[in-house]
Amino acid sequence: MEKRFQVYVSGALQALPEERREVLNAVLELDCIATGMGISPPGGEARWGLVERAIDDCDYHLFLLPEREGQDGPDGVRCAEMEYRRALAAEKPSIAFVRRDSGAAPVLPPGPWAPPAALREAVSGRLAVEWSSPKELGLLVSRSLLQLIKSTYATGWVRAEQAATRETTLEILRLRRRIDDLERELAVARTCPPKGSERLAQGEERHILRYTFEAHARSQATLSLWNGSFQASWNEIFAAVATLLVRDAGESGLRAAMDSLVETRNLKFLRKKRKLHDSRLGSFSLNLDDFHTVIIQLRALGLISPAASVGFPAEEGPRWTLTPFGENVMARLRAIPSSAGVKRGGFEASENSGAGNGIPRDAARSDRLNDVRFEPRIVDDGVLDGKSA
Repeated sequence: MEKRFQVYVSGALQALPEERREVLNAVLELDCIATGMGISPPGGEARWGLVERAIDDCDYHLFLLPEREGQDGPDGVRCAEMEYRRALAAEKPSIAFVRRDSGAAPVLPPGPWAPPAALREAVSGRLAVEWSSPKELGLLVSRSLLQLIKSTYATGWVRAEQAATRETTLEILRLRRRIDDLERELAVARTCPPKGSERLAQGEERHILRYTFEAHARSQATLSLWNGSFQASWNEIFAAVATLLVRDAGESGLRAAMDSLVETRNLKFLRKKRKLHDSRLGSFSLNLDDFHTVIIQLRALGLISPAASVGFPAEEGPRWTLTPFGENVMARLRAIPSSAGVKRGGFEASENSGAGNGIPRDAARSDRLNDVRFEPRIVDDGVLDGKSA
């Protein structure tokens, strides 16, 4: 909102037309509202009240120290001095401009035409700028007023159509409260799962995953398709795909990550089977229905959410990204915990030894999990219609 400042100028400017013009131009060039400009209110209290109101309404005050005795106000006090003292009493930011005599020291000039002692005393010790010519006065007013505006706060004025109405103020306050509420909700979303997710399987709870793989028998040069299943914790499943979701990922990328988890978890175990010890194993693939179940579960747990697919190949399928809560969980699962960590429930790092992490990775993941009672098992087997590799 653009603000304009009202500047009251005191002093006997009517006797100094050139100086008056320079001061007025300097104030207007700064896009300020000039007022005062040599008002001398004869006629008693009513006219002086007009001056007082003008000074009270102004934002800044400029005082051109008079050189000669001017019109007196009540009690013999000059109007210029009364205006200056009124500005000081109202605590208006003020600058006094004192004319410098050629060759004289930079002090208030004494002499028969000097301002009265009371006025000199009022200006002494306050912000004052000396000038010697009208041109110099204009430059000094412009420079000094600009510095005063930057260094001292003032309310200023705005156009009526830009001023905030009561309804606008209430709407701003309502929106401010709404922003505060959303910021609190976001802070909670970064550390807490969604409501109702405590009833869902998560953390170290295990889930059965079905998969297929190909076996190339070296002795018979045949290709067989095998089906199997194994159990993995939801922590392990999420940790396998979380890093891909840092910058969004399509379903094709997530499937590749899940297939890699299947191979890592089962390859060593399957090579020990008598029927497969002479075969080259590959093309591990998670069951499509189980893959969709994993996506739905991770979304229900508040770990992932849909991402924009604009500009990405359609064959990659829907895109997914981590939620703030998912980022927090990923950091706890994939970061290396302290050796003094304590085992907790849900999505927390554990104190298990081995890989040094609650979720083993790479070869350590397969070695550890093959020692527990949830071993992979072969459901059935068969040959691909007699086709050979």
